[in-house]
Amino acid sequence: MRSFFWKTIPEEQVRGKTNIWTLAARQQHHYQIDTKTIEELFGQQEDTTTKSSLSRRGGALNSSFREAREEITVLDAKRSMNIGIFLKQFKKSPQSIVEDIHQGKSEHYGSETLREFLKLLPESEEIKKLKTFSGDVSKLSLADSFLHYLIQVPNYSLRIEAMVLKKEFLPSCSSLYTDITILRTATKELMLCEELHSILHLVLQAGNIMNAGGYAGNAVGFKLSSLLKLADTKANKPGMNLLHFVAQV
Repeated sequence: MRSFFWKTIPEEQVRGKTNIWTLAARQQHHYQIDTKTIEELFGQQEDTTTKSSLSRRGGALNSSFREAREEITVLDAKRSMNIGIFLKQFKKSPQSIVEDIHQGKSEHYGSETLREFLKLLPESEEIKKLKTFSGDVSKLSLADSFLHYLIQVPNYSLRIEAMVLKKEFLPSCSSLYTDITILRTATKELMLCEELHSILHLVLQAGNIMNAGGYAGNAVGFKLSSLLKLADTKANKPGMNLLHFVAQV
């Protein structure tokens, strides 16, 4: 008999508790497995070959950026360019942006924008270069100037994280409340759906017959993710699998 590779639930997590499996066991089910039929369909081992194909997607992105005025940069040229492009959207001076971070003023910044700031924080080597810079700060590039002022703010990374939390807290709570309400409603419906219980009980019967005598046999319940394995369990009849068998019962 071919095995059904499911994930069983330990008996101690099912017996004596209110759950789908104990409810299903108490109900009288209209669906019953024909043992002879399942033995005929899944009684022999059959080699199957699964073919898969991989596709590749490629693309190229070319970009160019030039500064019209002479300026000093201690950062990597590409990184300086990326940070500079990001900062220009605010139409504020680097000092003004850093002061907002220092004061925790998140009113003019969206949560995604604040998260982008976290991605732009200087690396340890960059911090060393910026701290040892002794030239004219006014001649630093936009990116270098921003990071130069930023690293002078105590706990600048933590301050930005706090701004993100402040910005996202209430929306996250609202979204979480909605998700919990949906989850509770769905759970209640699943617990009250006798038709679903009957189908799960049917799959449980089939799995126990197929796994009889093995470590996965005599199960009292299985994880619902195992339902995805129904279509993977092929029958001896061409084009048929365990999902088809369950649907036909």
